[in-house]
Amino acid sequence: MSTLATVLAGLSCVIGQQEPGAIAVVGGNDATVTFSLTADAPYQIDFATNLCNVWHDRARTNPAVPLTTYTAREYGDVNGDGEIDTNDVRCFLEVLGPIGPLPHSTPCMSGVADLNDDGQVDELDVPGFAEALVHAFPAEGAVLFVEGLAPSNALGDAAISLLTDPDENGVFTPTATAPATMVEILISPTTGEFGTPISVTMTPAAAPLAFDGNISATWNVVFEPVAGAPSSPFTIRIRPSEFRESSGSQATVIAGESRAIGAIGLEQFALPGTLAGNLVINIGTIRLSKPFSFAPTNGPLLTAISYDALTAQPFLGPTPESLEIVTAGNGDGADENLLAGMTPNHLAAVLELNRNPITESESPSELTVTLISINAFGTTIQSIDNVILHRDDALLTPDHVKYHSDFNVPIVLVDTQLDPAEYSLVVPLYAVDGGRVAILPEGF
Repeated sequence: MSTLATVLAGLSCVIGQQEPGAIAVVGGNDATVTFSLTADAPYQIDFATNLCNVWHDRARTNPAVPLTTYTAREYGDVNGDGEIDTNDVRCFLEVLGPIGPLPHSTPCMSGVADLNDDGQVDELDVPGFAEALVHAFPAEGAVLFVEGLAPSNALGDAAISLLTDPDENGVFTPTATAPATMVEILISPTTGEFGTPISVTMTPAAAPLAFDGNISATWNVVFEPVAGAPSSPFTIRIRPSEFRESSGSQATVIAGESRAIGAIGLEQFALPGTLAGNLVINIGTIRLSKPFSFAPTNGPLLTAISYDALTAQPFLGPTPESLEIVTAGNGDGADENLLAGMTPNHLAAVLELNRNPITESESPSELTVTLISINAFGTTIQSIDNVILHRDDALLTPDHVKYHSDFNVPIVLVDTQLDPAEYSLVVPLYAVDGGRVAILPEGF
């Protein structure tokens, strides 16, 4: 099976999932509303223009105007059986390009495969055909895309009405109504420290469109540094236990309390910048998507481990102005005792969390981070996973909960790559002049 056929066939698993009404997020994802009509039949639609806009295309280039006459069309029923389903996939592929003999009883109708309505059938129609499968477009009728402008007062009060002229006398009367809800999602603040509470509010909120203990979310983002190119896209996954509902319309998430999945652009994460993307909230089978950006004002850092002159007790600070790299050897390894004895070069990884009732009561005793060394060209040269940071309540301040790596197993930057598994007294991290070190939290 071709790659295209595999993609289309895989869509069949989600066909038939129904959402309760058409739900559009104000300033976020739109909703699809469909009406079944005979092709070429005239129709009109009506809707509350103060709550939503309606479009004939998802790209929002062809707006629908209330009580204006339009003509129904055919959508994607390429095998002509009156339904758009996985039985149309083979015919759609045949129209794109022959893939072998088809059953004689299956006429492939190339005209209805022109999903983007540009007069030809080509790969530009693939997204439209996939969308017709997933969203169960009618074989003939009207497909509308609803953009939320203002929140509904109640579920379904932004209904889209269909008007038809069955007597062909020029008089259009209401014949069908599709319930629709415009949901407003507000997320704030948009900047803060790791550990900052972020409020998520939804209006309206009533079952089945309400926050409960099973809500999860994913944040599909890129990291955009103040200077330079953005990172590769990645996903931050917020589990139900991390989506704290206080009511059906109000929840709190904590900046940094999540799991990052995918290519994260580690060479850039250490820089000042913004995490920007779409936060997708999963309420059962309902997916609500809202653009959200967050600029961390603090991040993990390397700081020196200093020693009290009288007691020889270690303490954190100061933060080094540049990387101090130790000559570890000539490639045959390094003397661990020598590295462990070089106290001026001992470093710790430190992460401060905003101190608030949630982080103070729920932050764990340990956090896991990854250390990454980066050369002057922005390329990762070594990565060390599963470095443990310990919560140090002796360093608790009115504003922060502080974590740091073990004083007794400090980090030492070396000029050659050494296997950390062979060292117990220090954590050797290969670094170079002109480079830098990033510390990536793996959630908390």
